[in-house]
Amino acid sequence: MSNIAEFAEIPEYSVTDNMTLEDVNNLVTEIYTRNYKAVNGTTPPLHSADPITLTLKSISELYYMVLQVAEKRTRCALLKTATGAALDNMGLPFGVKRNEATYATVTIRFNLSAEQKTVVMIPQGTRVRTAAGIYFATAAYAQIAIGETYVDVLAQAEVVGASGNDVPIGVVDTLVDAIPYVAAVESVDTSSGGADAESDDSLTRRIWLSPTTYSCAGPRDAYEYWAMSFRSDVENAIAVSPRSQPCTVYIFFMLTGGRMPSEKDMSEMQAYLMNEARRPMTDQVICKAPEEVEYGIDFTYYIGAGNAKGASIVQENVTKAVEEFQQWQRSIGRDISPMELIYRLRVAGVKRVELRQPVYMVVEGGSDLEKATVQIPKLSGIPTIIYGGVEDD
Repeated sequence: MSNIAEFAEIPEYSVTDNMTLEDVNNLVTEIYTRNYKAVNGTTPPLHSADPITLTLKSISELYYMVLQVAEKRTRCALLKTATGAALDNMGLPFGVKRNEATYATVTIRFNLSAEQKTVVMIPQGTRVRTAAGIYFATAAYAQIAIGETYVDVLAQAEVVGASGNDVPIGVVDTLVDAIPYVAAVESVDTSSGGADAESDDSLTRRIWLSPTTYSCAGPRDAYEYWAMSFRSDVENAIAVSPRSQPCTVYIFFMLTGGRMPSEKDMSEMQAYLMNEARRPMTDQVICKAPEEVEYGIDFTYYIGAGNAKGASIVQENVTKAVEEFQQWQRSIGRDISPMELIYRLRVAGVKRVELRQPVYMVVEGGSDLEKATVQIPKLSGIPTIIYGGVEDD
């Protein structure tokens, strides 16, 4: 079932009214009893081991399985509850397909030991790796010209998905497939672009937004749809067009796990969106990372005497609550909310909190049409969590 915000107010629907096996058994027994009494004038003696009772239970189980099939088929036909292959098929009438997993890429510099009197070839598929065993292979043939000592080549991770992302500059430094005269290799940028297959939530939202793409007027939803279609690891995208800059559209986006896009990510998305099939001819599209707004976490908490025996469990819950708060807070345009942290700590079993940070702060989410500013909260430093002990309830 989708958890996208657009469906928050859509009520749950069940074609079977959520009937349980017990409900079905009671209904079958009631119908049998009514018909038996209509013919015989008395209530049937239904004991637990009676063959009739066992027959009714068997019929009930069969009917319940039929109802479950009907329930599943109905959920597969509704956008809010469709998942997996059923959701993939729902997108077909709208021309929306699930984004496949992609490979991370990185630029590798091949350095010669000295200038050569002949061209040095770098075959396509030449493998390089990190000390930790993350492998990349060159995506195309390259060569080092006479008089040159190095060439930069784009390499692709050998394993599909996000695992090849964020390898720092210089870390891919081991040549696996030896090449004559090549003395060293090194990555000259941070690897990026790897993504797992698109999630059900992301695909659901794109199907929901897809009708807006039928317009050539470039509505906000259409730009956000195309931005999220760029790659499966685009978690959120906001389109902004300031009144002071007509025909200019800024796309602010973030990647899964709260990661900020790299310069390469932004330039590649910009090239993708500037395709005239995806935007009006008059629009200039600029892709940017949101501005980060820092906040801190600093508090002292106390446990009630009634929870004293489970103090260690509460402490573990507090640590988990803080981690979940950080993940929740890391969202474009989400105001920094101390009340949310306090709520989560209370749920974790805390009696009282002396909260010093964070303080409430408005975070710009692109609603101000006078400026092209979109922000995202960022935790500054390590959270300071102080256990104040046990207090009377």
